[in-house]
Amino acid sequence: MDKRKAWLGIAAGVWISVSVGCGRAEPEFETRAFTEQDMCVVKSEESEPRICYKVSREDAERAIGSAAGEDSLGGVTYEGGIRVFYREDQVAAIDLLEDSLGVYRTARNSGCPEKS
Repeated sequence: MDKRKAWLGIAAGVWISVSVGCGRAEPEFETRAFTEQDMCVVKSEESEPRICYKVSREDAERAIGSAAGEDSLGGVTYEGGIRVFYREDQVAAIDLLEDSLGVYRTARNSGCPEKS
């Protein structure tokens, strides 16, 4: 009977992991609608703070950390594979690079490690 309980526990744990996905649950989104939350990214295991379009550079860097360098396209790269473009000290664009997989995600969980 102990083996049966163990397998049941393992199966329940796998089901919960697959159901939850990576990171915390986000609010429900309207399908076929582009919302303000769609213009944000967060670290995969967190739901706050968000790095969003039009946020001040100071707030964005508080959430991301210090810059790793500027690239030839005019964006600022940060550890974890995120590149942010600023206009007038506000976030104008966010680029999730290859290294961001599993580190950052969109509000709809794009950028989570692939699930098989």
